[in-house]
Amino acid sequence: DKVPLQVDNVQVCYLSQYLYLGAWFSDSGKMADIISLHEKSNQAVVNKFAIFCAANTQMPFKYKKLVFDAAVMSSLLYSSESWLTSNIKPIEQQYNQLVKCLLGVRKNTSTNLCLFESGISPLSHVISKQRCKFLKSKLDINDTDQPFIGTYKLCQNSNTHA
Repeated sequence: DKVPLQVDNVQVCYLSQYLYLGAWFSDSGKMADIISLHEKSNQAVVNKFAIFCAANTQMPFKYKKLVFDAAVMSSLLYSSESWLTSNIKPIEQQYNQLVKCLLGVRKNTSTNLCLFESGISPLSHVISKQRCKFLKSKLDINDTDQPFIGTYKLCQNSNTHA
């Protein structure tokens, strides 16, 4: 239902897309829409990093890479473990642009050459690693993650009914 909800003096309206804690949600249910929204919201980060690299041309690669890893990658790949799709082209274009800014090369330089020279993994590999790590953590059931399992085991070991 898309009718606004009125509670006291507050009106809650329908939105087709919503940013919640840095992750986009859309009523279309399409992952392509989510990635497109994520790409648009990260354009400011891409621009800031390009300005940072242009202003600090004498800064060693090592320190630019630290900024790239800490600030840029965390923003660019936020919630990427939940992107269960292989179509990440918009984000991949931003990523490749950032790698070229990091190296200070022209836009028409081969992306594969830039990735090789910098020692940075392709975006698809980075996201696959994060996704794998995330899914493994969710599929791992530890007693600390599930308190009722610990309680059940205590009852089972003391021969009481759970």
